[in-house]
Amino acid sequence: MLQSSFRKRRESIKRYLDSEHGLGTLVEEEALHFAQEDMQLWIDPLDGTKSFSNGQTDYVTTLIGVSVHGRPRIGIIHKPYLANDVDLSKTYLGSIETGLFTSEYNCHYTEDDDARLVTRNFQYAEPFAQYPILDAPDYHLHIAATLNRFRSVESVLQRLKPSVEMRIGGAGNKCLHILDNKACILVHNVRSMKYWDTCAVEALVRGRFGIVTDKDQKPVYYDAAANDMTIPNGLVIARSQAVYDLAYKRAGDLLRETKVERGR
Repeated sequence: MLQSSFRKRRESIKRYLDSEHGLGTLVEEEALHFAQEDMQLWIDPLDGTKSFSNGQTDYVTTLIGVSVHGRPRIGIIHKPYLANDVDLSKTYLGSIETGLFTSEYNCHYTEDDDARLVTRNFQYAEPFAQYPILDAPDYHLHIAATLNRFRSVESVLQRLKPSVEMRIGGAGNKCLHILDNKACILVHNVRSMKYWDTCAVEALVRGRFGIVTDKDQKPVYYDAAANDMTIPNGLVIARSQAVYDLAYKRAGDLLRETKVERGR
């Protein structure tokens, strides 16, 4: 499945790699195979712990990311409670080179069912549409925003208007709103997200040719030798170059000038 997808996407990958935010490889052997000593695993078995303890199961995700030489390459995100239904779940997996695949899963069985034999069909998710924004002054950015009202974030959100703000719990869940086309951008200029919160997400967003940078428009490096594994300079995720450019046209100076606030 992954090999076939990589080959079909080769020309699109080339255009993305040639862009300002592209990262990956056009060499099939490098895309699908790499040395174990060059990779790190970033795992969060229960993202959205606080929401889960409050009974908000829809915010919960499990995250598994693989970085190679400090940059995300492969991501797996599992949403165990889809729409707060204990029987329904959804899995997202893929890489920059192969793209994003998703599969919804119903774990309700009869006594005659063998859960080990249930076939899961993964569907390929097309890359994000990369169309220009023609009515930029009036365009409403759909923003995945944190539940916590950090002062630095709130000031940026004001500058991003007109917008639609979606207050969402769970780092992985916020990012899934972008992968599921419910939001077009996430801006988090707070020092709170860990590498295991975003490695899988970045690989999958970039698998749909989206954009992920820190607030200063630089790549995020996943440093296994870091002291506390916290992303040091905030995070911006956008589904397209046009959305990213519009956000920075409205609030780029504030983002660059504002010191990253320490999370709670």
